[in-house]
Amino acid sequence: PWSKREIEKCVENGIEYPDPGQYFSKYPDANSFHVGLEYLMEAGDNILPLRLGFYTLPTTSREEPKPGQASDEADQISYNALTAGIGFVMPTIILDGSFEYIFGSYVGDYEDSSPVDYDYSDFKITIGATIHFGK
Repeated sequence: PWSKREIEKCVENGIEYPDPGQYFSKYPDANSFHVGLEYLMEAGDNILPLRLGFYTLPTTSREEPKPGQASDEADQISYNALTAGIGFVMPTIILDGSFEYIFGSYVGDYEDSSPVDYDYSDFKITIGATIHFGK
């Protein structure tokens, strides 16, 4: 658990903090949930896997505390991710492609006593191949 981490040494600009643990807020623990499905279709002698998934992506960061709230009591920033993929399995070659979309929002620094809402999104595409030599 991230909340159990201990900071033994912290050096910044050549200056070592005598008790670094007091300068860092307590990290929230990460409990991520993952679920996915895969369906295999036959295409002659080949197989076509189709995949869908979802997972949560907790971070070590927290939202900006509300007025009067301690920083280690603020909500943990966590994102969600949707995944999809397709493959093509042949006797000697396996081709795979996947797409991942991460999204979420959180409340950031207060400006003039007003919270600032942030939206986050990111995606990546991965393509891979496996070639089998011999039997």
